[in-house]
Amino acid sequence: MNSIHSGSPSDPCPHRIYNKASPTIAPLLYNIINSSFDSATYSDPWKHAEITALLKRKQADPEILSNYRPISLLPLPAKVAVKLVNTRLSHFLEANNTLDPSQSGFRKNHSTETALIACTDDIRTKVDKGETVTLILLDLSAAFDTVCHHTLRTRLHNIGIRYKALDWLTSFLTDRTQRVRLSPFHSNTIKITCGVPQGSSLSPTLFNIYMIPLANIL
Repeated sequence: MNSIHSGSPSDPCPHRIYNKASPTIAPLLYNIINSSFDSATYSDPWKHAEITALLKRKQADPEILSNYRPISLLPLPAKVAVKLVNTRLSHFLEANNTLDPSQSGFRKNHSTETALIACTDDIRTKVDKGETVTLILLDLSAAFDTVCHHTLRTRLHNIGIRYKALDWLTSFLTDRTQRVRLSPFHSNTIKITCGVPQGSSLSPTLFNIYMIPLANIL
């Protein structure tokens, strides 16, 4: 719990209370999270996100709406549960070599630098052989927000995520709600039918799984 530095404004228990009373709260939270895993059910109160907007770059014009990135603020118990699942799921992916070797984003021991090194090496190899090289760069707009839940569930099943694990992840994705908060104001609450929550540690891993077929297409 101490490694998680923020929670949701709607969480009835402030983050500082979790930290100060962690010796007492941790065993209780452990039982709650284990119950969630055993029942393959992600608690409904954990599915609500308070959305805050952050500028994508410090130099960006704050008057332009597209310069903001929505961040989901989630209850601390939800973040603890999700962090545990993400650790296990990431280990499963690496142990089974599920992700394409060229996938550098959102992976341990990988970064934009490893992707750049691999790309530069491929280009230089082709140039040394006297071949022509063409580089095509693509940018996905609102990538996390447009993930299809049905397709993601199929991807998870195809890589071997089954039974309670798949049911828990399906529960995590479905019937989510959110509202935008700009203190002291907030919007109406709406239901989310697609996407993975930005700000959740599990979302980048789920997005990598969602994009697995892309390597085969390219």
